[in-house]
Amino acid sequence: KYIKELHEIDRIVKIKDSLDEEKIFAINVDYYENKEDYYVFSLTDITKLKEKSNLFEYQASHDKLTGLFNRNKFDEVYSKELKRSKRYNNELSIIIFDIDNFKMVNDNYGHQIGDNVLKEIAKIILKNVREQDVNVRWGEEFLILLPQTNLAGAVTVASKLRIAIKEHLFTPEILKITASFGVSQLLSEDSETTFISRSDTLLYEAKKTGKDKVIS
Repeated sequence: KYIKELHEIDRIVKIKDSLDEEKIFAINVDYYENKEDYYVFSLTDITKLKEKSNLFEYQASHDKLTGLFNRNKFDEVYSKELKRSKRYNNELSIIIFDIDNFKMVNDNYGHQIGDNVLKEIAKIILKNVREQDVNVRWGEEFLILLPQTNLAGAVTVASKLRIAIKEHLFTPEILKITASFGVSQLLSEDSETTFISRSDTLLYEAKKTGKDKVIS
């Protein structure tokens, strides 16, 4: 159960061989003939590949500027989380937010300062979410996928982030920044597209009706 609930990127184990040397294995979990309590676990020895591939794997799955997951990695994780949520009737929520008037930051202070703001936003996110939450840079927006979290819980996280961003002094120009948030919970009738689209619509509503707010 523990391994099954881990994100794929975390499914790595070390096992000692007969010579007492540690080997590194990647674990893949597949459902077995649609039976809920049966799984096929495949272990692949990646000991020799691990060091060489670590950097390439990281670069392929993470945003270079912020260190958060990129869109490619999110698409992979998102599909699996949706299937898991619907299969086991687990709650799943999404937060989408972006920086209010971010174009003005770039225009007035330059893209270097804009990049610094994005990096500091990423640090604020990581300080205020759980380890199992999926944090993504989504173009100029940020997205957080929260497994086993209902709407109220996701709104609490979003509100915490909104306040943390608003109170933070962004260096080196000592800027005050705010952000707008759209939050939604997965519904039984949702597809991959409608779930995100609804959250994005709520974000747009937050920006249109005054900014610096959370709408769910």
